[in-house]
Amino acid sequence: MIEQVLESTVNLPTSIDPLTQAYAAFYQRGWEEYDDLNKHLLAKNLNVSDLEDEKLVKGPRDKKEPTTADERIHYIESKLNKNGIGADGLLDIDKVQYLYHLYKTDQNTVEYLKEWKSDDLEDLADFMADVTDDDRYESVMEMGLSQF
Repeated sequence: MIEQVLESTVNLPTSIDPLTQAYAAFYQRGWEEYDDLNKHLLAKNLNVSDLEDEKLVKGPRDKKEPTTADERIHYIESKLNKNGIGADGLLDIDKVQYLYHLYKTDQNTVEYLKEWKSDDLEDLADFMADVTDDDRYESVMEMGLSQF
């Protein structure tokens, strides 16, 4: 059992919210069956429906996959429109994926970076760059606010 818990942990700051930590670990592992995913999540006092509620997982029961930033963008935008930029309703992964989307589509990221940028979020962005093999996650965080 301890091995399973260790396998499902990622080296992210403890201030990163539990759902984001679970999603990051899941993304690193890749797709898995519902029961296997649920075992990993139960170790964190979460379950698959917690990830499904946040649109972080997709697919049939025998092949659950992490949802990409592109697939989540409308959901994140609806949370932003409802709660506003400084709201607590956003997960850390929402912020990183939204910044990634803005950067990727050549939109202005400065107001969001001003509000959200932190060392912990940079660590999460670096992690996502590694597991997705997409450096744009890192690039958006490297942008200095003085560049605008």
